[in-house]
Amino acid sequence: ENKTLVAHAMVSSPTMGVAVLDRDWKVLQANSTMEKFVGADSSRTLRGTGLLTLIHPPDISALADLLSRLSRSSSPGGDKVFLNLRFQGLGRSMFLDGRPTKVDIVSVQTGVNDKLQMLLVYLGPSLQKIQQQVNGHSALQQRSPMAMAPRQRLAELTQRVPLLQGLDSSCVSELVTSMSCVNVSSGHVIIAAGTPPGPMFIIDSGRCSVSICGRQIAILEAGECFGEIALLSAEAHTADITALCSCQLLHIAPVHTLQLAQAHGALMVKLTNMANTRLR
Repeated sequence: ENKTLVAHAMVSSPTMGVAVLDRDWKVLQANSTMEKFVGADSSRTLRGTGLLTLIHPPDISALADLLSRLSRSSSPGGDKVFLNLRFQGLGRSMFLDGRPTKVDIVSVQTGVNDKLQMLLVYLGPSLQKIQQQVNGHSALQQRSPMAMAPRQRLAELTQRVPLLQGLDSSCVSELVTSMSCVNVSSGHVIIAAGTPPGPMFIIDSGRCSVSICGRQIAILEAGECFGEIALLSAEAHTADITALCSCQLLHIAPVHTLQLAQAHGALMVKLTNMANTRLR
């Protein structure tokens, strides 16, 4: 069964790079798309290459800690982690040909002393396509500029929005300047499961519920944000987000969020960590 899974995954796809890794996180096998992602060419094979040697140096320390944790895990259901990684071949950018990349590491216990470990890199849709999807499916068409000038709200938002804390002032300023206000009434479905990735939202005031298949799994309070998982993964939303009362939301356009995350590594790290925490 595992061999069949690997065989299907290894089929060369222009949008998904796959590498099978051994217990020491060295490449056993990689498809041609993965080789393109990491900058390999005909004179260089990935077989036997350690995963850490493929990564942009500033990202190595965090990845090493994660791999150590995954190596010790014996979860019967396996582990899947969504990462912010930059490969040597992509340099400092999380984008390839103007399209965002998403990285997963899958580690599944297949025997007492055996694990199936895979590195998956997905090439998402272009920023233009993401914007077109948003324009065609947005449930919130009425937006207005923030009532107060961005500079007046910058300090206040930084204090109560965890996403903004610890970011450099230029990144926070760009984010706040790009925000627009959305007012929704109680019971309004802000994001529906199954819809394409779209904008990211920060709750300025009010509360929202997070539900999967009709079951509430979380409540989001003022200062919290949502929409980042689908945007970063370039996959459909997996949960419904519904206003529990009248809410004011701060809307950040998807293309702008991705461009800022590309330009400011600390923002990408915070978004990725938030997504992983919610996926656990």
